[in-house]
Amino acid sequence: RVSKEPEGQVRHAGGLFTWRHFSPGETIQNPQTNVIADEGFLVLASEIAAPEWKGVFAGLRGTFWMMAALLLAPLAIAARFFLQKEHAAAETQNSKLMFERLFENAPDATILVNKAGKIVRANAQVETLFRASRAEVIGLDVEELMPKRYRERHQVHLLQYFKNPQPRAMGVGLELFGLRRDGSEFPVEDRK
Repeated sequence: RVSKEPEGQVRHAGGLFTWRHFSPGETIQNPQTNVIADEGFLVLASEIAAPEWKGVFAGLRGTFWMMAALLLAPLAIAARFFLQKEHAAAETQNSKLMFERLFENAPDATILVNKAGKIVRANAQVETLFRASRAEVIGLDVEELMPKRYRERHQVHLLQYFKNPQPRAMGVGLELFGLRRDGSEFPVEDRK
């Protein structure tokens, strides 16, 4: 639609536009203005200068960076927590593997018992020394691996140890024997 007004504004989907009539011979002094002319029409388009855009977007830029920081900070914290958790899990796994290797490769028969005196672990040397598989040994009362004459006294010592578990020499000066599954006895050293 052509207006007879010398200038004005029109709202369009792209925004608010300012216009004015001018004659084809008129000089345009604004360097940000583009003129497109053809026979029968003339279009004058003006660009917004860079300093004006900076003013428009300066506030948005600050808001953008603040939002980015607010979003990225929790992600960074979560990633660090996850990595620390993964590192701790790997360290725990490495410690378990090291313990397994030390326990299994110990040159002496090694038995671990719980507070009830039940065998919970035994290494390969136990199988050789007691001539029984681990499956046969695990779950037994530890006293079942010693002759009957030592069992009662050992139970008392074991209870005292678990009341106050501290590294200490056990069985010093005592003659101790183990009992194989076939009933034969052999001398042992008790190290709790």
